Amino acid sequence: MPTADGDGSNGHMPASAMCQVPWGTDQLGFAQYLRCDAADALTALNEAFRAQFGASLDMDLTYRSYDDQVAMKQAFGGLAAAPGTSSHGLGTALDVQEWPETYGFGTARYDWLVANGPTYGWYAPARVRQGQPYEEYWHFEYGPGRTS
Repeated sequence: MPTADGDGSNGHMPASAMCQVPWGTDQLGFAQYLRCDAADALTALNEAFRAQFGASLDMDLTYRSYDDQVAMKQAFGGLAAAPGTSSHGLGTALDVQEWPETYGFGTARYDWLVANGPTYGWYAPARVRQGQPYEEYWHFEYGPGRTS
């Protein structure tokens, strides 16, 4: 969760710069937060996604505090970004649920998100696409004007 005294650095985003994703909780029921412009864009993307699939995006992770980034690095080693470098720590990344049959490479939902996400400022970075050393079908980032 963002904190009131965050200084705006990676993993230390102030609550004043962050917005709760309206429908978004993870599997444990915890609220999800993004930078406000990213949250607004994701909400618009979700409306189009719901129109296409009849359900909202299933979120796993959005904002990740510095302490959470440290814990992820300890748990996952080289698979996790170095603490203080994750796009999650800036409130500009989304991980959908790691359900390969639902969101995996080549599924209708993944292909739709890759094709339509950039219209709303959300894209799948080239570094996590299929065939890359760190394939992550679940990871999307906010960056208006970007497509990969």
